[in-house]
Amino acid sequence: RGQALWHVAAWPVLREPYRLASRHFAFEGRCFVLAVATCLKKEELLAAVPAGEKAARAFLDSVPVDEDGFLLEGGVAAYAPDGRPLAAHAAEKGGLHLFEVNPAQALEAAANLDVAGHYSRPDIITLQLRESKA
Repeated sequence: RGQALWHVAAWPVLREPYRLASRHFAFEGRCFVLAVATCLKKEELLAAVPAGEKAARAFLDSVPVDEDGFLLEGGVAAYAPDGRPLAAHAAEKGGLHLFEVNPAQALEAAANLDVAGHYSRPDIITLQLRESKA
């Protein structure tokens, strides 16, 4: 109760630093994390640029794409509340991914590492900063 069960991490791409950040968030937040990356074709981006924006269109035309015309090929990864990967990273260029999870894992993980709970004792511990010289 009161604990987040899911976090959706939306990234431009799912390179290793983004996967690592998502895994860390799962571990520290003790929640499931679904990391998703943008899936975008050059033609979709060009369609959003007004015809009069010749410099922008010329720049986009110069950007290389893969054999299917993708600028960003998307991707998905999922992590358990203890940081374990639930599914390997997949750059799918769109698609549907299903993950089966057990919500009790989040509660169990929170009991193992409660970052603001059982060892946080503001009633007996305080931190004070004295700015004057002793």
